Amino acid sequence: MARHGPLPSLLTASLGATLAEALATVHKQGMLHRDLKPANVLLGPNGPKVIDFGLAVFAESSVSLTAPNTVVGTPSCMPPEQARGDRPLTPAVDVYALGAVMLFAASGRLPYQAANIHVLFHQVTDPETAPDLSGAPNELVPLLTAMLAHQAEDRPALSDVVQQCRGVIEAQGFNDQAGGGLVVVAESLRDDGGRGLEDELADRGGPAALRWDADLPQVDLEADRVHRLSGLAAGEEPL
Repeated sequence: MARHGPLPSLLTASLGATLAEALATVHKQGMLHRDLKPANVLLGPNGPKVIDFGLAVFAESSVSLTAPNTVVGTPSCMPPEQARGDRPLTPAVDVYALGAVMLFAASGRLPYQAANIHVLFHQVTDPETAPDLSGAPNELVPLLTAMLAHQAEDRPALSDVVQQCRGVIEAQGFNDQAGGGLVVVAESLRDDGGRGLEDELADRGGPAALRWDADLPQVDLEADRVHRLSGLAAGEEPL
């Protein structure tokens, strides 16, 4: 983001669909990420990668693995129920965080921003304070609004996120020809003799098939963390 600026809606939707399918894989294992944010999304030659499962927990669990009265996560990307310390959390927390990541990718902004952490928490938890979608492309605003809904039950399922992202992509003349998801690669973001992102995607025949085959996180309940062996490979950089 610092080097290239916001992504166009085509690439943001492609990124969103890929990350939604990756998170769905994690959720199928009964896990929640709980700390998805731009810094935890790496863009590389083989597509985006979700990292840092240090705050991951089992879904549907009302048992806190952290200190009482402690809220863990990144306030600017966490949903209201997580900021309030509600238990149990549901997959909707990761849907909200993904919405925040997509908003950042498309506009360079997060849903809520404040210089004071207490003001930020108030903004996040106040149902009357809507997230700031300034700069988001019009075609993404309905999806982002739904993903960043204050009430968890009002947010779409990850499968719906994938379908709506595909709709945005197909509306711009691209098809998910290979099936199984969409991917945006870091090579599409490079400065390549003035070539645009659309040219790069056109050379690839549109978004490629999803290849998210990283090892599933391994859980250490006693340490309250999830270890994932994934060093920063050549060509990878945070969103």
